[in-house]
Amino acid sequence: MNLSQLQRADFLEVKSWLNKEIELTPYQYSKLDDIYSPYYFYKRKDKIKSSFLWRLTLPFFGIIYLLFVIGLPINFILTGSWGYNKKFICFFLAWSHFVGINI
Repeated sequence: MNLSQLQRADFLEVKSWLNKEIELTPYQYSKLDDIYSPYYFYKRKDKIKSSFLWRLTLPFFGIIYLLFVIGLPINFILTGSWGYNKKFICFFLAWSHFVGINI
C-alpha cells in the first residue's frame, strides 16, 4: 500500500463509521472515546482528475525523469550534494501527481 495516498481521518468520522457499520449500542458508543482515542485512523485521499493536457506531458515526464537520474552524479561533482533542491522536488512531485504517477 502506498502511504502517500492516505490522509488522517477525523475521530468523529471514525465514530460515525463504526456506529453505522457495526450498529453499536449506546453504551459501546460512549466507550469509543476511551478505547480508540490513542489510535490514529487513516482514509484514502480523494483522487484528483487531471485534464487531458496534463496527460499529454507523460512522455516528457519520463524523458526528464531519466535525464535527472542520469544527471545526479554530475550534480554531485559540481555541488557536492547528492540530490536536488526542494523547489525542484516539489515541482516534480506535483507534476507526477497531476500526470497520475505516484512516486
